[in-house]
Amino acid sequence: MENHKLKICHVSHQTWPSVCGSVSRLENILSAQKMSGISSFVISSPFQKSLNSNADIELNNGVTYYRCGPEKEADGVKNQRTLLERIGRAFSIIPFTKRIIDICRKEDPDVIHAHATFAMGIPALISGFILNKKVVYEMRSTWEDDISGGAFISLQKKLIKYLEYFTGTYSSYVFFVSNGIRDHYFKTAPRNNQTIHNCVPPPSEQHTLKSENYSFGYIGSIVYYEGLETLIEASAILAQRRDDFSVNIYGEGKERDFLQKMVEELGLSSNIKFHGRIEYSDIGTAYSKINCIVLPRRDLPITQKVAGLKPIEAFSYKKLVLASNVGGMRELFTDKQHGLMFEPNSPETLAGLMEGAIDGKINEAKIISQALHHYQKYFTLEEMGNRYLSAYKQVISK
Repeated sequence: MENHKLKICHVSHQTWPSVCGSVSRLENILSAQKMSGISSFVISSPFQKSLNSNADIELNNGVTYYRCGPEKEADGVKNQRTLLERIGRAFSIIPFTKRIIDICRKEDPDVIHAHATFAMGIPALISGFILNKKVVYEMRSTWEDDISGGAFISLQKKLIKYLEYFTGTYSSYVFFVSNGIRDHYFKTAPRNNQTIHNCVPPPSEQHTLKSENYSFGYIGSIVYYEGLETLIEASAILAQRRDDFSVNIYGEGKERDFLQKMVEELGLSSNIKFHGRIEYSDIGTAYSKINCIVLPRRDLPITQKVAGLKPIEAFSYKKLVLASNVGGMRELFTDKQHGLMFEPNSPETLAGLMEGAIDGKINEAKIISQALHHYQKYFTLEEMGNRYLSAYKQVISK
């Protein structure tokens, strides 16, 4: 075992070249496992667009991506679907399973690692059973909490939750992105499980911000549960008494038009700027224009249970973090030690923290230093890779 280089098959719903949180996590996992001496390849779902619509195999950063009949109109993940759309997708499991079996017969991996959802996990379990391969499953979100559309929505949610539980139960090992997700699906934790939070690589370079005004910022998807209207409302409160600050918002999402209109109606266009989608390679440039990252998530089941990536990334860039006091944030860092928390949906409280940051009433240097140490101890790719390697070895040894 010590001299054997492990080979892992990753089966994932969304992959490169798509840009979203789940793809970022997969890319970081692949990088982390490469550091740990693990060889990997990826099988993407039938719903994933490829870079070249005619390609069955593509390469990215030295990793082979097998495409499973990529559809020209593939639309990835949508929370709002009709019941018939979901039934249609369920039938795609059959040819997808056959494709996984054929690829794994060729590649002969040591472990099949399926990434949420169950639409990836169940085909992986069937393939593992037929090929006598160990299958591990990674649970990343409480998907049923966020779906909408179609008939019998309550029944659909119950079925999805059960299928996630089923997939985790019959896998040899279960990885969770947060303890909140684990506790959501399992009253008693599975025997072989581990929570591996999101981890990020260190910035390739650090920029020093030079600006007369203090700059707040947000980098990520512009969606409902992120609660960005709280940041805008807090900025409106602040703008009534001062104008020595700016807010830079990077990202795209279905809430952007609504939020931009809100900014215009409040007369904040000179304070708040929307910069649109940003490529991962340009993240450092965005951070260089920001003093403090604001993460004003709403108080919702998904935000209470899912621990994200954004605060960890901000720690690595040595930025002060102001975040709403929800379970997903509390799981990642401690209030007043690694960042500052405020009550969700409370623009008044957030405005007070923002003003304290501008006026230097917060010991920003100390908090940033402690947050950087926190990141370096628990959230590096090296740490992530070693934890996956240990789990894979445990699975194979049984």
